[in-house]
Amino acid sequence: MMSEPVARASTMVALTLTFVLAPGPVLLAMPAGDRPIPQDAHLRSRGTGWECNRGYRKLEKSCASITVPEHASLDSSGYRWTCDRGYYSAGESCTPVAIPPNAFLGRSGDDWDCERGFRKSDGSCVAVAVPANAYLGARGNSWECARGFREDAESCARVLVPADAYLDDRGDHWKCERGFDRSANECRPVEIPANGYLDEMGTGWECSRGYRKQQNVCVVVTVPLNAFLGTSGHHWQCERGYKKVGASCVALPVPVHAHLGSTGDYWLCDPGFQRRGLLCALESAP
Repeated sequence: MMSEPVARASTMVALTLTFVLAPGPVLLAMPAGDRPIPQDAHLRSRGTGWECNRGYRKLEKSCASITVPEHASLDSSGYRWTCDRGYYSAGESCTPVAIPPNAFLGRSGDDWDCERGFRKSDGSCVAVAVPANAYLGARGNSWECARGFREDAESCARVLVPADAYLDDRGDHWKCERGFDRSANECRPVEIPANGYLDEMGTGWECSRGYRKQQNVCVVVTVPLNAFLGTSGHHWQCERGYKKVGASCVALPVPVHAHLGSTGDYWLCDPGFQRRGLLCALESAP
């Protein structure tokens, strides 16, 4: 009987001879129950199964060599190829990038960009015509008007700033100074009535506390008995326990076993009681 070590060695020799002499794709033996690994493949580092070696791609149950064209190389995955810098993919080959005058190879390496002061036009680079009172933009392929000028067709027109106005942050429009309001192409003073003041925007007005707007004037807010000025100061509201009726505040009758609601102008029945008309009665037993 052959010893176990000798039998194992004999098996390995037989597998090696099969691998070398086999005419087609060789399937490496796997433990019982596992799928065989084809040639130019290896076990996955995680999980089960196999994957092709670098430079090969899966083709049904085998691994086929990846044909890398001239001026190309395998990418980081090892399963695809990409053209070298200065070339672009054209089917199964790499074609040189034709760079026109006043251009350079782009960041991606498979296209070109125009130099600063030029712009793309029909496969070439043409000079950017910068008009008077303008400058090249940040990208260098267009122009922008200088501060105080605005774009008008292919030129820069001066921004006409009226009296009591100033250039805005962009520099191509104007705004009225605080206390003035725009009207067509001029700034007119904001007319503030008595007991009023300039609003936060500076282009209108608001009434002082205790007054309210009525057309173009500020009129006194008449606060009735048992009322007070609201938070805005331009209207009044009834004190707690009163409700608004027309221009006055009337006492709110609260029945027995009831209490005022959160706003103070309505009432609710106490726990254990239910509303019946204007009264609160004991809840009926279930």
